[in-house]
Amino acid sequence: GGAGIAQKCVEVVAQTSSGQKEPVKDAGVFGVVTEKATGMSVLGNGQDGKNDAGQFAMIPQVPPGEGTVKFIFVSQQADDCVPTKSKVDGKLVVTTCPVQGSKPLVELKFDKMKAIAYPGGDRYKLYDECEQNEFADGC
Repeated sequence: GGAGIAQKCVEVVAQTSSGQKEPVKDAGVFGVVTEKATGMSVLGNGQDGKNDAGQFAMIPQVPPGEGTVKFIFVSQQADDCVPTKSKVDGKLVVTTCPVQGSKPLVELKFDKMKAIAYPGGDRYKLYDECEQNEFADGC
């Protein structure tokens, strides 16, 4: 949050259809995700919304045949929260905006969605808590 942009973690539940006989591991998620009301992309690397923004999430495993998967991505949306500085009783008071912004998640539209697994794609797998922070509890 700041500079008028809020970031929100979005969990997606999607129906899948795979022609593979075995589960597909570490599939990259591609497509166009826009704010339904404005048509603007909510993906940080696809702001013009005219084309696929590249891989923006991963699915740990896609089941063979018909199935359901979950994945998480970060959505960006406009937010009118503005950080301020003011003096109160002679002291500087700074008001910041939360990273997730001050508004609820906008309604999203998903287009041209696909999941693709590449040989060696596990090198792009999701980091676990200990890989992100070796000092976290239980690491």
